[in-house]
Amino acid sequence: MQIHRAERGLSLIEIVFVVSLFSVLFAVTLSSLKPGAAKVSTLGLATALGDEFRAARQLSISKGYPVAIGLPAGGDKVADSIYRLEGWNKPLVTWTISFAGDYPRLEFAAAGWDGGDFEDGAALPPLSKFGAFDLSSWIPNEQKTDAILCFTPDGGVLSNGLPSIDGKYTVIVAGDLAVSGGTATAGNEPCLISLAINGAISVSKGIPGGVTLPTAVAAADRSAIEKRDEQDDSCKVWLSEIRTKPEATEGDVDAFCSPGQHVTFEMYAYDPEGRELFAQWRQSGPGGKEGNFGFPRSRSGLLTSEVERMEFVQNPPSDIEWNGAPEPTAGCFRARWTWTVPQDSEENEIYTVEADVQDATGQAKIQNRMDPKKFRTSPEGRLLAEINDGTRWTLVRLNPDGSCRQLLTSPGIEELMPSVDAQGTKLAFLQGPIGNDNQRVVKVRSLSGGGEFAVTSAGRYTSVSLSPDGGWISYRLDDGSNQGQGTLYIKRLDPGAPVFSTSQVWEGTNVLDIEPGRTGWSPDNKYALWSDRNTIRVADLTSGGHVTNARTLYTQTNTSSSQPGLFLQTYAPTVFNPGSGERVLFTVSTANPVIVHIPFDPDNPTYGNAKNIPPCETLAHKIDLDGWGGDTGSGSFDDNYASVSKDGRKVVLPRIDRPSDNTRYAIIAKWNDGIQNFIAQPTEKNTIREPVRCVVWVP
Repeated sequence: MQIHRAERGLSLIEIVFVVSLFSVLFAVTLSSLKPGAAKVSTLGLATALGDEFRAARQLSISKGYPVAIGLPAGGDKVADSIYRLEGWNKPLVTWTISFAGDYPRLEFAAAGWDGGDFEDGAALPPLSKFGAFDLSSWIPNEQKTDAILCFTPDGGVLSNGLPSIDGKYTVIVAGDLAVSGGTATAGNEPCLISLAINGAISVSKGIPGGVTLPTAVAAADRSAIEKRDEQDDSCKVWLSEIRTKPEATEGDVDAFCSPGQHVTFEMYAYDPEGRELFAQWRQSGPGGKEGNFGFPRSRSGLLTSEVERMEFVQNPPSDIEWNGAPEPTAGCFRARWTWTVPQDSEENEIYTVEADVQDATGQAKIQNRMDPKKFRTSPEGRLLAEINDGTRWTLVRLNPDGSCRQLLTSPGIEELMPSVDAQGTKLAFLQGPIGNDNQRVVKVRSLSGGGEFAVTSAGRYTSVSLSPDGGWISYRLDDGSNQGQGTLYIKRLDPGAPVFSTSQVWEGTNVLDIEPGRTGWSPDNKYALWSDRNTIRVADLTSGGHVTNARTLYTQTNTSSSQPGLFLQTYAPTVFNPGSGERVLFTVSTANPVIVHIPFDPDNPTYGNAKNIPPCETLAHKIDLDGWGGDTGSGSFDDNYASVSKDGRKVVLPRIDRPSDNTRYAIIAKWNDGIQNFIAQPTEKNTIREPVRCVVWVP
């Protein structure tokens, strides 16, 4: 027998519970089918926008050019999309995004609110480097009516006159946002994005001060999304001529340089499409020699080539030589680099440096390619010359070929008769008012320009000379009332040191206001030499600062042809050693002077004549200024103030070309071991082609 259990239906409680559950599920389903404005978050959209602003700021800092976020919201329109505008001379729309799909019925605008103390635009940060940046000119015409928030490479932000309060730009995000005259007039659940002028970005819910917006009743008029700009496939680059510092004054090269010298290159370029440009510098030299590009430094040795991102210049110089290219209308790019001449470079070697310009893809086509720049290595050493600039005598530091000039004399005064110690650290000179020979002061300063002090008070001083170790100084005070009469002083440079003085006289009718008299020194600082009439005198220098045992070293015996009976004067003796023993180099005669040299033996007085007319007691070699071309003397030139380099192998001397309107310039002669004499080849004669009176070597 089967047993059947009793069956029962749902209880009342169970029925009520099931009906309630169905009601809840139905309500949730209906809620999900409501319009998006009721379910999306204005704070979420504001956060997403804040992230895009921050990304644009970081991109500007890393790229080195302005990057802007544009809101296509002209007039009283609002936006639901943004675009990125970036570049230098021709900014392009490189990226766009629409938020309409993810955030329906939410909009944003750069706007203020009623009751706020708003201004149009904001001042730049105090330390901004972009005060001269013209944002209105940078924005393309197609985007000028949009709201532009532009980040600069220093991290700051600019705008095209957007509302700001307390130094911050404001962007309002709301549902069904409405704007009128730059002020939000309605919107649901507003959020605020604040952009400080220094680039700081913050997002907050609501409007500061508890300000509320009227509830929107209808969707506002939205601006259309911006389209991306398209560029041509090929980058076409125009280049300027490469500028060099130093520059060549003459010849077939672009600049002269010395071993270890820094040379600066500067080049401008642009792409009509506004692409960012990069410059690559390359070099070549004789025998594989290579210099060093200055930055960055290579860890593995010399940096022999380098690529750099070119710097944008909003307002380039007006004197750029574009080599046939049309001038840019909205700025251009500049590359400026330094290169160090190889330390082992030798005289007259030629090096070349060239630049290639490309865009970021390396596919640019150069429209007017430049020839490489050529550099010729100057003779070794540096010179310090007294040069007349047309109004005064000045001290100028320069290369032996006349390049790389550096003026050392301040305006309003004149400086003359330079003398440098053997280490090239200390400079002695005469200084005074322009054109006043009676108010000169003997001074000493560091060759780099500091520590200047006076050795004498003002007077009619005509010469000054430092010993090789810089410890002794000698100067001459002229007697203005008696032509050719004067007193020579020699002393230690220390304050209070004893002073040695002696008469120094120039004879004859050809005596100048400033005769080429200058005290010389032995390389070991043991002897001082000076000229007086037709003799060269020598004295011992003691460690205690005394000048003792003054005596005649050399007597010039032959007389002047223009003034019979008057012995020829001697001037400016200097001791040098070319490697074969010490010799004394000096000038002979006031009329048609010549440069001669004899062996230096301070304890063996001698005499002779510069014309080598028998009997020739001491052979006084005239230096060869015509390169074995016959007469080895000075001819129609007056050669004075000979200065020998520290190694004794080169002599530089100023000269006056009497037949050619007394033209002044300087030449260099080199020591020849074969004939034991200085020789100036015709092609090497000219070095300083300016009015030079005195010139010395700087070690």
